Amino acid sequence: MNYLVAFAMLASLAFPAEKPRVLILTDMEGVAGVQDADEQLEPGQRRYEESRKLLIGETNAAVQGALAGGAREVVRSADAPVRSLIVGIVDEVHTD
Repeated sequence: MNYLVAFAMLASLAFPAEKPRVLILTDMEGVAGVQDADEQLEPGQRRYEESRKLLIGETNAAVQGALAGGAREVVRSADAPVRSLIVGIVDEVHTD
């Protein structure tokens, strides 16, 4: 048993684990504060822009959390068709 533990320790030094890659999928219906489909989910609705800002805030928080947690890469994907995320406002993703 001691040999197995020693082997595992040496192997972990020789082959360090890669940092994880994270995929973040977004959907407007899952955002905190979005509760009225008649006002918040479609372009042109009264509170749609507010919903977009909430989605962007949650997406940026998820990206920052993934990077702070050690992710080597973060990929974002939005609902289809992509119209909820505003290019230029969502945080840039940094990879190493």
